[in-house]
Amino acid sequence: MSTVEDKVERLDCIEHDLHSVLERDCKSWVKAYKLMEEVQANKLYEVRYRSFSAWVKDLAIKNGTAESVIWRIKKAGRVYQEYSNLQEERNVKVDRMEDAAIPIESMEIISKIATKQGESGKARNEEVLIDLMDRASKGELTRNSLRSAWQTTREVRTAGESKSKRITTSKADELEKKSMQTFEVVTALSNPEWLPKTSTEFVRPQYFFDKYRTFTEFAVQTGTSKKSRRIDVVAVENMTHAPEMTIHGIEIKVSKTDLKRDHKYTEYCSHVDYMYLAMPEELLSEVSELIPERIGIILISEDKKPILYRESEKMKPRHRMKTLETVIYKSI
Repeated sequence: MSTVEDKVERLDCIEHDLHSVLERDCKSWVKAYKLMEEVQANKLYEVRYRSFSAWVKDLAIKNGTAESVIWRIKKAGRVYQEYSNLQEERNVKVDRMEDAAIPIESMEIISKIATKQGESGKARNEEVLIDLMDRASKGELTRNSLRSAWQTTREVRTAGESKSKRITTSKADELEKKSMQTFEVVTALSNPEWLPKTSTEFVRPQYFFDKYRTFTEFAVQTGTSKKSRRIDVVAVENMTHAPEMTIHGIEIKVSKTDLKRDHKYTEYCSHVDYMYLAMPEELLSEVSELIPERIGIILISEDKKPILYRESEKMKPRHRMKTLETVIYKSI
């Protein structure tokens, strides 16, 4: 833009459009991002402000919008742009940002999961970013599944980091691999296709709907520790024994060492109807002899699908009602 007058006119026009977009609760966040990118790329803010950040602050005040919301939009757009650029380098065509229809929160979680910690600080795991964005674009990853997976992934990373103030490159890579494997398992379990076949011939009335929901890091009191134990995933559903609710406890294992060191998962049998171990498919041959026959096994295939390898026996959960109370509390 050649003149100051032109920049002022364009900035006024953009701010008017942004006001309309931000009023709609940022559902049209892509349009807002592109307008902000234009302001920054062409330095339109310079006609009135010392910096782009100063313009954002004033924009938030004038529109009665939280400044953090505006920066969330900016970050989400940058994440998608990074993904698009990476795929372009690989000669892979991706949807336009406008057509991707990925919520802001999903973009934020994907960005967190695809950012790994190393000796030199945080760095982007490009392969993970591409994989997650591809799946989110296809509608394979919902916000709820991403939230649950990120919660578990964060727990794994935090536990690993707390053991050492200084993380070596090899340790960081090992931790990142474990957290990503855990993420893949949790995401796969958000799909109920692994459930055993329905064991009742319940005639579903018109008002009856199939329900399936997972809860990660589910706290239970086992009596063997002052602190709560946490089941990796608790899945509650009304399909396999309709119309009754069924509670499945699922512990995630990503290595033989991980399984051998775990002496807690058998304690969870007192809290759930069925107990399972979930693991990558390739791990089964190494650990099958370590798993009690009463415990079910869920395998995660290479294409990230949950497969019921062995059904769990019915447990005798003394604390079943307490588990249901916690489920209700978490669902309110």
